Amino acid sequence: MISPTEYSLLADDIDSAQQQVNDILGNLFSMHNHLEDNDTSTINDEKVEMLTTIDETYQLILNDNYVPSLNVIQTVTSLQQHISTHYGDVNDFLSQNNITVGPFFADLSALAGFVINPSNISN
Repeated sequence: MISPTEYSLLADDIDSAQQQVNDILGNLFSMHNHLEDNDTSTINDEKVEMLTTIDETYQLILNDNYVPSLNVIQTVTSLQQHISTHYGDVNDFLSQNNITVGPFFADLSALAGFVINPSNISN
């Protein structure tokens, strides 16, 4: 049986992974804007190639990682079903064990059919 400590670690890892994808996308967007807004750099083939590569990387990460895969949602579903089966209501389990989950994990949990109360979501 998954302990409250193990649950918290798993939820944090999943939340962190989704946060990292979000951060990578933000950094790529920023890189694109810096290159595009740089007045000292003229438009040339190298700059166009860099912008194209950044845009392609952004789209690849967006399509493959930002929108949660079915595998990620199934993992969260399995975790939440385990908690429901062995402990009862997920929100009660979180409250009783003083566990808060990150907002990315909470979103994934909602996609899995387990809506987490705002009081159980960390900022």
